[in-house]
Amino acid sequence: HIGDWSLAERYAESIIRDFNNWCEAWVDWNLVLDERGGPNHVGNECSAPIIADTERDRVLLQPSYYAFGHFSRHIQPGARRVLCGSNRDCIEATAFLNPNGTLVAVVLNQTKHNKDFSILYKGKL
Repeated sequence: HIGDWSLAERYAESIIRDFNNWCEAWVDWNLVLDERGGPNHVGNECSAPIIADTERDRVLLQPSYYAFGHFSRHIQPGARRVLCGSNRDCIEATAFLNPNGTLVAVVLNQTKHNKDFSILYKGKL
């Protein structure tokens, strides 16, 4: 799973869909794992946004780490989710109004091609 961007896209899609279906918080149970996907009490291989490579004594920030950053960096504690939608099947989006009044939209393009999009807010682009 090292460096796999498809996992990051699936990760972001899951977060967006959860928030859009009234989830109030999102926690990654396995934020940091070692290179074997552990410690793990059931022995299945897992991935994580951060991999601790214990054999080489280094930390690997995975694509899902950067995907998660699009949410955690911009959505402030106490933010309220606001209605957000897309008219394209390849675009997933969610939006929040931060306590400081800023509006945050996280948009995921699930294709390998650039997609133009616009944000309409209170009748204005």
